[in-house]
Amino acid sequence: MRMKHLFTLTVTLFLFTQVTFSQKIRIKVAGQKDTTVHLIKYFGKGLYYADTAQLKNGEVSFNGAKQKPGILGLLLPGQQYFEFIYNNEEIWLETSGSTGSEFTKNLIVKKSEENKVFIPYVNYITKKKTEAAQLGDERNKLNPEDAQFKILGEKIDGLNKEVEVYQNNIMSQHKDKLVAKIVKMSTEIVIPEAPVDAEGNIIDSS
Repeated sequence: MRMKHLFTLTVTLFLFTQVTFSQKIRIKVAGQKDTTVHLIKYFGKGLYYADTAQLKNGEVSFNGAKQKPGILGLLLPGQQYFEFIYNNEEIWLETSGSTGSEFTKNLIVKKSEENKVFIPYVNYITKKKTEAAQLGDERNKLNPEDAQFKILGEKIDGLNKEVEVYQNNIMSQHKDKLVAKIVKMSTEIVIPEAPVDAEGNIIDSS
């Protein structure tokens, strides 16, 4: 009888260890000194501390089982941070740099199916926003009557269309992932035209 209870306890402890390990968040930041770092999370529009740990030899780990699925971030000294997705899976990320944008750009996803989609998406969006902003600055220097004004506007529209296609691909190809839901939340809501009858009168204004 005792052997049976011991076996059950052993199996329970083994399963608990496996679940905890599978939710480990491991991050390596090259070139960082040993220091205290924080795991941060969004609550509404604000960022709040979610956990605290010691970065040693450039590495830190957190127990993901303590976190709810969503966008998390690693806050480093100097108020620099980078974001990633947590969705009840083991995460192993590596990066380098000195600013938040550099950390994100240099992020290598060693393990995490969600972040293999999310990190390239973030870098893609950042790149396209930069390109659109540059084109917008050029266009703002011109008069609407200038031919180049229209050309730049068409290029901006083209970038927006590329982003839309990229987002739609993520939402259709990764429906089972949290990243697809996050991308969907960031897209603009398309309001359909009101239905009309044969004479063009609106049937249902709602």
